[in-house]
Amino acid sequence: MSEALIRKWMDAFVADDWDTVKGMYADDTTFLEVPTGVTVKGVEENLASDQGWKAMLSDLQP
Repeated sequence: MSEALIRKWMDAFVADDWDTVKGMYADDTTFLEVPTGVTVKGVEENLASDQGWKAMLSDLQP
């Protein structure tokens, strides 16, 4: 992944720009949250997971 891509995702995440975040995921995206063992599959599950994290990290800055 490039730094520019990561910055684009983080900027969209911080700004609650969920359309941009969603557009950055491939249909077969899979995310493994190692500490909890949770596996998140697909665009919609990843987006819901991101929104959950954002709710917990509401003061996050880029």
